Amino acid sequence: MATTILTKFVRHFYGYDGVWDEYKSQVVNRIGNRAFIWLLSYVVISTVLAMAAAFQYENAFWALMVLNVLVIQLIGGLAIYAIKEAGILDETITKANLKRSRKVALRRWLGNVIQFIVTIYVVEAFLASLLNQQAMTTTLLDHHLMINCLWTGLSWGVITLIFRLITLKSEH
Repeated sequence: MATTILTKFVRHFYGYDGVWDEYKSQVVNRIGNRAFIWLLSYVVISTVLAMAAAFQYENAFWALMVLNVLVIQLIGGLAIYAIKEAGILDETITKANLKRSRKVALRRWLGNVIQFIVTIYVVEAFLASLLNQQAMTTTLLDHHLMINCLWTGLSWGVITLIFRLITLKSEH
């Protein structure tokens, strides 16, 4: 099977180093499509909620921010759980290499979390500066944005770390 950029991204995201075949690609795509449909449905629902609660701006903003993080993490967690249950990314490792593999997974996880936090921080700051017509430096120094991006990145990171650690299995 030809290695595409999407395949490399999926393998990097899940920290998978094994053989990637057509079956694994189809299963991950199917689960990803279902998660996307759920997320798209939630975007419509959250937009309606935001319009309905527009008269209380501050309360609606915080409620939707918390709800967005919870729903996105829930859907992402369910997608990762479905992939785990499919068993396509499980790796069997010798007992001698298990400790080393866990360290590699932790190091890779830390790099992914930092990369994810920085990416969403810069993108959200850029979009907020465009929407609010503020200088980019003003938006970058907004502590609410920093906290939101840290919370989102760390909660996503915890889910992916748990997933990666449970897919590492030692042979008996």
